[in-house]
Amino acid sequence: MNGAGAGFFNKGKMLMLGAGVRTDGLGMKDAFLTDNIAPSRYALQYARFGKGDLAETHSHLTVLNASTKDNTRQQINQQFLSRNIFVGTVSQQLELGEYGVIKGDFSKSNSSFGEVTAGNNGYAVSEKAAALSFFKDFWQTVSVGLRYSGQVPQAGLTQRAYLDYAGMGYNNPGTPFGSRGTWKYGFDLKRRWRFHHMSTGLRMDFRDIHTAFDAGWRNRQYAADLQFRVKRNWNFTTRMMQSSMKSTADAKEENGFLTRQVSLTSQYSGHMGSLPASNLVTAGLQQMRFTTAGVPLNSTLINVNMAENIVIDKNLLSVNFFYNRDLQQNALYSNLLNMDAGWSYMLFKTLSCSSGLTFLDNKGLVTQGGIKQTPAFELIPKVQVNIYTDCRKNFYSSPQNYLFGTFRSEFSLQYLID
Repeated sequence: MNGAGAGFFNKGKMLMLGAGVRTDGLGMKDAFLTDNIAPSRYALQYARFGKGDLAETHSHLTVLNASTKDNTRQQINQQFLSRNIFVGTVSQQLELGEYGVIKGDFSKSNSSFGEVTAGNNGYAVSEKAAALSFFKDFWQTVSVGLRYSGQVPQAGLTQRAYLDYAGMGYNNPGTPFGSRGTWKYGFDLKRRWRFHHMSTGLRMDFRDIHTAFDAGWRNRQYAADLQFRVKRNWNFTTRMMQSSMKSTADAKEENGFLTRQVSLTSQYSGHMGSLPASNLVTAGLQQMRFTTAGVPLNSTLINVNMAENIVIDKNLLSVNFFYNRDLQQNALYSNLLNMDAGWSYMLFKTLSCSSGLTFLDNKGLVTQGGIKQTPAFELIPKVQVNIYTDCRKNFYSSPQNYLFGTFRSEFSLQYLID
């Protein structure tokens, strides 16, 4: 999206105006199949006005007008039937004092296609403004959202809940990643306990996506975690997660994806001998199921991740280790080992460096090792330069080795303006 906008806020009243062009990254070969339902190029104009600032209690009205544009790429001009889309949205946010914030949005869209008429000079397209028939197909072209977040300090609770609906015909070019024909709802609840500074959490997210009136997808996500403190410098966290997606067609459900994971994390900060050190270890068991072309694929994975940091004089030694093993040894995932060790030090008063060694082995795909170097220095006062280089050599390659690069470099310039 390219364009320009401006916002004004004075005496509790707000006004925002903007205009621009949205161009989607659709391939030329797909444009003729998709532009009739999802045009890839729009000219946009919008205005938002009302009382209150965006982050505070407010009551706003937003109007957006979008017109399709011909798609000109690589010297090929694609012309499509013109379309005008008008979207109106009412947004309201209320403060509930110490109990949180509740926010609601009601949006309605309407699309109007150009009509082809015959004349003396051939065929011509006459456009209609979508705003003139705004209330057409009301329930299929609306989007409603309600969100709440807050806390109950007396009980140590923090909570969040939401509910969103968008009809099959709802279309808002101002939100490229919005989905039509969707129900989304869920909640997130956390509580802190005095016992060992313990905290518990529960989260559920549900999404029903209708790709047709009798078909679509159902996504379910669940997560529960428990965190407690063994000592002042030693914490444990355990987490259980599950995510699934099922396709729905002809009143039947078919599992497309399922993953379950249980993990335990230990975080320690203290000393190793007489040296200050910190340690992070995560161990997990994960189950994954896919259905591809009607064939189920299952994997049971063990994940181990460790990060160790030790301060030696004014230098830092860091070691990272990650291992993933597929217990069923099938084609879904292969075993992966990734290790690196680094040494951070000052070479001069204004030059800090970090040097490291890396090793990666993805069974049956690639085996590589290399070095990393990161110098950082002050070029002039208030200007900092950072350089990162990672060079590797392949010891074992396969047709999939293009997934693993052998050279990466980054350069960044950080500056401070008074």
